[in-house]
Amino acid sequence: MITDTEILPVTEKTMNTVDTSDALDLTKENIRPLRQGRKPIQLETALQAQSNLEIQQKLNKKKEKYEHAIRTYEGDDPLAPHFEYMKWLEQIYLKHGPESNLMPLIEETVQKFKNDAKYKQDPRFITILINFIENQSNAIELYQIVYNQGIGTMCALFYRAWAELLDRYNDFKRVDQIFLLGIKAKAEPVEELEQAHLQFQLSVARRMLNGQI
Repeated sequence: MITDTEILPVTEKTMNTVDTSDALDLTKENIRPLRQGRKPIQLETALQAQSNLEIQQKLNKKKEKYEHAIRTYEGDDPLAPHFEYMKWLEQIYLKHGPESNLMPLIEETVQKFKNDAKYKQDPRFITILINFIENQSNAIELYQIVYNQGIGTMCALFYRAWAELLDRYNDFKRVDQIFLLGIKAKAEPVEELEQAHLQFQLSVARRMLNGQI
């Protein structure tokens, strides 16, 4: 497994390269939020890389290692190196621009595994698929298409992402339907889905009381 210690041992030299608190203030508007949050060490590395050529070069070498691992993988879980690479890219490249190679990786992975029955309910593939959908202009339509194909139908995170998107469009009736659809299917972990449904209902009530809707 490729580790972050290959990139940035936290030493006095690297810590003095850039004031990361200042860097965060300068770039926070351009940092793309992640559903799972950002890891402090990787965030620090990403911030320092913006002004440190040595770190940028090390990151590029690590990208090459991940890509080599994908090309040469011969095990029984070919999705694994794709997923690990995607997670790393998300953390290291704050804006997910073209230089990150993130979207091409996501698109390639979806195309490669979308018809593989082994991964239809795999949370890793569904996470990648959600990333793909959320970057399309017809995301709402795509969620329905994917559901109709039986992909992600047993994964709670699929219904949560679908519902969150509809919530952003204030389609509260449909949000409620999607949550109930997942709960009825006993999508795993169903407890998290039930909790998310409850939080949604409370959120709608608060917004109504505050005159936001």
